[in-house]
Amino acid sequence: MKERPIQHFRYTGVEMGVISLIPKVVYSKRNGQELPISLLVHKAWLADREHAEKRPLIIFFQGSGYLHPNYDSAMGNLVYAASRGFVVSMVECGSFMEGWSFLDIHMNFKTVIRYLRANAELYGIDPDHVTVWGTSSGGTSAVFAGLSGDMPEYKTEEYADVSDTVQCVVEMAGPQDLRALLSGPGLGQQYKDSWLSHADEADWEKVLDEGSTLRLLETNKSRCPFYLAHSKDDELVPFSQTKILYDALLGAGYDVQMAVIEGASHTQGLTTEVLHAALDFVAESCK
Repeated sequence: MKERPIQHFRYTGVEMGVISLIPKVVYSKRNGQELPISLLVHKAWLADREHAEKRPLIIFFQGSGYLHPNYDSAMGNLVYAASRGFVVSMVECGSFMEGWSFLDIHMNFKTVIRYLRANAELYGIDPDHVTVWGTSSGGTSAVFAGLSGDMPEYKTEEYADVSDTVQCVVEMAGPQDLRALLSGPGLGQQYKDSWLSHADEADWEKVLDEGSTLRLLETNKSRCPFYLAHSKDDELVPFSQTKILYDALLGAGYDVQMAVIEGASHTQGLTTEVLHAALDFVAESCK
């Protein structure tokens, strides 16, 4: 048996690199419904706020077809992002099954931004470096947030005096032109049956316009950087949805990076290489 020497350590008061999970914090009670977020917070901040540094924030919205996200499958990636020095928030913004529309969900997501900025001191957040990151339907909300910062018509009454502009957007395989997506063959009818079931047919065009993002390019005054990623072989959301967004952002003068993935399905796009590249982009934007 190998004899190993006894190790000795001195507690410094700050546990660097240790992540704590803060689950199910209610950020909104809009329309009588409680909407929660969970956070991965650096324990150094919780242990010694006098000496620990505030960290940039990533607000992550997992795609779920505008229903309820399941963060279990993404937890490894989110913990890794936290270990890179970010505070990470996982959000729930309501679903069609609870009566929320596209625009409602987008506005709830923007409320998360204001809540976390208003409570930055509580969680060790640098309020001047906020990134929104969404996959699939969450990517639509992330783009919406990035293009509608501080527009009063998209603010709820909750934390209305707090800014909801962001410093960076990461979007992965999100629908951007909802009308084009639903008018397509095959999956178009399935999306229509799911996404428009909460609305009267006479209101469908309005609902689709409100939920889409490209129209906001005409009124958006901020110019935060965008990182876009999409698989050319996506079977649920066509690659063209992100390509259209990329071309529009580039034409409007945005700092935008596009990652094209080969051979991945809709749920396989967040590979290790893409995760690292996106986090590098966010870290550069937070300097």
